[in-house]
Amino acid sequence: MQTTTWVGSTQPAANVLIICTGGTIGMFENEDGALENRAGYLKEMLPKVFQFNANKMPNLEVVEWEPLIDSTNMRPELWTFLAKQIEESYDAYDGFVVLMGNCKLIELI
Repeated sequence: MQTTTWVGSTQPAANVLIICTGGTIGMFENEDGALENRAGYLKEMLPKVFQFNANKMPNLEVVEWEPLIDSTNMRPELWTFLAKQIEESYDAYDGFVVLMGNCKLIELI
């Protein structure tokens, strides 16, 4: 797992863990115009977004799965791994955001 931390505020703020499993939100367009996962792209992109530099934003930490996966490859053991990741970090954060592809999103409902 790669971890990056940046502070969105100089004021005491909530701590939020963003877990990126893969999917379109963390993809970039390659030289052929196709979308592909690239480790570190989400972490590189988020600080450039104005809203993530606003004073009222929480402190954000991003963890990316290695390797990033396509959501069609999400299996029960990976759901268990994700749940364990959140459980192990539960007391250290005020909130969690899980970023994944939408092919398996329906399984969360």
